[in-house]
Formats: sequence, structure tokens, C-alpha cells
Amino acid sequence: MKNVLLLLLVCCSFTLHAEWYEVEGEAIIIDGDVDIARELAVRNALKQALLYAGASVSSLQSFNGGKILSDRFQVRMDGEVRDIRLKSESVKLDKISVQIVTDIVADRNKCLSAGYQKSVSLLRFGIRHREQASYGGIYNINESFSRLLYQSLRKNSQTFDAREFINQNIGFSGSSLPLRGNLTAQEIKQISKSADSQYIILGSITDLSTFKPVVNGIAKIFAGDLPDRNFRLNIQVFDGFNGNLLFDRNYSKVTKWEFAKHRIVDTNTLKFWRSEFGASLQLIIDDVLFDLDASLQCKLVEARVIAVDGNEVNINIGRNNGLKLGDQFMIKHTGSYVDQFGISRKKETNSSSQVEVTKLYDQQASLMTVDRQPTANVQIDDLVILN
Repeated sequence: MKNVLLLLLVCCSFTLHAEWYEVEGEAIIIDGDVDIARELAVRNALKQALLYAGASVSSLQSFNGGKILSDRFQVRMDGEVRDIRLKSESVKLDKISVQIVTDIVADRNKCLSAGYQKSVSLLRFGIRHREQASYGGIYNINESFSRLLYQSLRKNSQTFDAREFINQNIGFSGSSLPLRGNLTAQEIKQISKSADSQYIILGSITDLSTFKPVVNGIAKIFAGDLPDRNFRLNIQVFDGFNGNLLFDRNYSKVTKWEFAKHRIVDTNTLKFWRSEFGASLQLIIDDVLFDLDASLQCKLVEARVIAVDGNEVNINIGRNNGLKLGDQFMIKHTGSYVDQFGISRKKETNSSSQVEVTKLYDQQASLMTVDRQPTANVQIDDLVILN
């Protein structure tokens, strides 16, 4: 558990706040490399502070002598890391723990929806070239990686309410336009409805190939027989309410494959995840979480109407998403029509009625109109948008 301690608050203006945070992070030491483990632990700690402050860092630099080398870090969402200092560190067995102090400036009023968690579900990723998984017999790495990413979303993200890991095969090409000939926008919306989630995460492992690095001269003497291995990943996030693509990014690492050629490797074991290759996949997961938080944190909070009972409207987000009694929403009526070319088009109409939260549950809430007048023409599958 990472403990976040607010040390000092200095008001810079009506919207910008400078805050000092003292945070702890930890990492596993692989092959005795304490320096790399220390950087991972600092990265882990800084992530906790940034998420707590409502900002996301775009680059984590190395440090020296207890002080981060870079004086300024570029931070998404109008935030800024002004200073990072290593306060202490301790090594116990194969784990390093660090304590850092960091000065973060974040414009909290810039993103009013940052305090609410958006519902999300993740589909098991695919492997584009399954024959590449034969080296090591890692045919299950897509499920292992997907599940760990989902668990990380549940435990470490302050932007998402991770609701379901869908462990099924779904058509996905990993290209920039996966809906062409694979999943359609209508199928995305159906998955969203079944998973009770606003966002759907899809992914594809696009490269698992192995290769021997080219070495010359005396380096050949020390070169081992084990190859390097690629891991390339494409991740996309869709708005399940309208089927639109919101996020499309590629990630890659090249790492030494430490296991013998004919050994079948179980990707669900601790030994695999503590290997150099497994540790590199955890770094990718960290990067994905950063990018998802930064990209979607300020998106509008929306929910689906799941029941209408007289003047009461029930929606599919609640206490777990940060809703509070009195939060107000605008109703958006949804429908469709067929145009002159026979293409089905979506139609949305904003209602003049304002509704507010009157009852709260973990993953749903009840709303009534602010003036307690009857709701006009609200139907199941209409949407509400947080004001």
C-alpha cells in the first residue's frame, strides 16, 4: 500500500495549487540490478502522487545523488512537477522501497470530472501472430497480460471503475481501424451494455518474435545463447455509448528472454513476472495506466438509464464512481433513424429537465427532477450527463 501524505499547501491562484507530497514506492530487484529497481520504485511512488493530485506525468527521468536530474517534467492536464527528491531507500531481500518528496502544481478546476470514476471493462487481448508464441510455448500470454492490466486498473487507477474482465475471443485486428470488417460500432455498444460499462478496452499483441542481437569482436565471447524478445502491443479504447474510438496507442519493449529454447514457460507464475521480460511487461502496464488516466480523466461522466419508475430514474453508476447526493445530471434522449441511403444513424436530443441524485448504491443511483416535476419521456437506454 502506498501512503500519500500531504505536507504543505500553498495557494498560487484561485485555480492553481502547489502541493508537496511525501510518497512511498517499491519494486522487485531483478538480477541484482538495484539501480533499475530504484528507478521503478521512484516511478511507482511518483505515479501515486500524480494521480492523487489530479495530474499525469508524461516522462519519468533518472535521478542522481538523491535529486531527480530533470528540473521540470511535462505533465498532462495543465499540471507540473516542479521538484522530486529521494528522501530514503531500503533494500530487503529482493525488494527495494523508496520514499520521495515531490512538489506538484495541478489546475484542479480545469477538470471538474476528474473526481469521478468512469466505468470500464476490458476484453481479453489477442495475439496477431500466434506462431511467434511457440518459442517458450507462451500461447496464454495474452490472457495473463490482459488480466494483470485489468487488476492494475482495479487497484491503481483513480480514473476508472473497472467492472469486468471479459475472457472471450473477440474479433480485433490491432490496426488503427479495427471496426472495418471486425467489430462494428453496434457490437461495441452491445458489449458495453452487457458489461455495464461506459468504456471498452480492446488490445492486440502484435509482435512476440525473438532474435539474436548482432555482436562483433570480443563481445561475441560473452554473448550467450539466449535471444532477445519483442513485445509490441496495440491498445484501443471505445466509448461504449456511441461506439466511437477515443484512444489508440502502440507500446513496445525489447528484452532478454531468459528461458531455455525448448522450455515451456507458464506466464501465470511469479517466476515469469519476476524475469527481465516479465518486468518489462509490467513497465508497459504502468505506461498504459498513465496514458489512459491522462487521456480519459477529463471526459464527461455519462451513465445509462436502466429503469424508470414514475418520477424516479435509475442509472448504472453510483457510490463507487464518486457520485454524491445532490449531484445533478442532464438527460439525453437517444434514438436512431434510417437515412435515404438505408444507413442507420444515431439521434440524440438533450432534455430540458435537470435531475439530481436522491439515492446512492455502489454501482447505481436513483435520480429525480430538481423541481420534483414528472420526467418527460425518459426511457431505458437514454443517457445522463453530469453537469
